[in-house]
Amino acid sequence: GDAIISTVLFDDSQEVLYNRVPISKIEPMNDKQYYVKGCTALLDSMGGAIQHIGGIHKKLGADCPDKTIFIITTDGMENASRRYNYKKVKDLVSRQKEKYGWEFIFLAANIDALTKVRNKRAYDLETMRLDKSTESYGIIMIDMNGLKTINDTYGHEKGDVSIKNLCQYICRIFKHSPVFRVGGDEFIVVLEHTDFMDREVLIETLREEFSKSTDDATLEPWEKVSAAIGYAVYDPEIDSNANNVLKRADAAMYENKRQFKDAR
Repeated sequence: GDAIISTVLFDDSQEVLYNRVPISKIEPMNDKQYYVKGCTALLDSMGGAIQHIGGIHKKLGADCPDKTIFIITTDGMENASRRYNYKKVKDLVSRQKEKYGWEFIFLAANIDALTKVRNKRAYDLETMRLDKSTESYGIIMIDMNGLKTINDTYGHEKGDVSIKNLCQYICRIFKHSPVFRVGGDEFIVVLEHTDFMDREVLIETLREEFSKSTDDATLEPWEKVSAAIGYAVYDPEIDSNANNVLKRADAAMYENKRQFKDAR
């Protein structure tokens, strides 16, 4: 039989790449059409696509496809939806599965289980893309302060809360950049486009948010967020690859951590 493809690329908005196009006319996946963005409006994209395709099927009547497979691929944490919430999307999914026999497949192998942002494997793939890119970019290295103390004093469950809180701060500030958890308490942000241009302001904003958090007497110790930050910008004169940029960002982060310890 025939296979018809609809494809939606999403960040804080949705871009329709293919709308009911025969599979024979679909181009092979490439980084010009499918590329990493910053925000993840997963719920809005799913809800909108389900209702759009469902509406088309209703109009087709007897010509409706015999089988509908809905594949969701994401490597980021939901952080930008406004029209749909988890319950509404869950209800839509359940309805389409039970009433119309839709099949839903979720692919998210590059997501960190705790924070739901991209993981170390995803970052390794990102460096391969960066090494081929001609765009300007920067890398931020962020390492949490005091996680061992929280784990030892209050338990690892509270430590996990601290890690997730840190991640949420990072994602709120760098809305248009991919965020990666690459270690227990280590995060990397890859800056391109507008976030790259605004990097100084954004980094300073993140530092200010950390300061407000640590000074907030209403928060429990594990709810406060403090981290060392270092960043570096790709320089073709000295950097042969993204790993060189990361090394400089990492060195700057450790210098920031040393200054933090000296100031205590």
